[in-house]
Amino acid sequence: MAITLFDTLTASKDLQQAGFEKSQAEAIAMVIKQSEGDLVTKHDIALLKSDIALLNTGIDQLRSELKIGISQLKSEIRYGNN
Repeated sequence: MAITLFDTLTASKDLQQAGFEKSQAEAIAMVIKQSEGDLVTKHDIALLKSDIALLNTGIDQLRSELKIGISQLKSEIRYGNN
């Protein structure tokens, strides 16, 4: 997996060329740089999907076990088996 780093110098120059003053361009570039840790990658989403799939599998298994347990309890109540 390639890690892409945000180039604040290039961003600042690009913003200046687009008409921003130097101080504004530098401030915008720094805000973007500081928010990098908050960005989500496709890899992060894939990991989350995998975790959710595992949780769903666990929930399905527990649901099946619960249905079996309830069925057994109903039988015991009906037939008085202790």
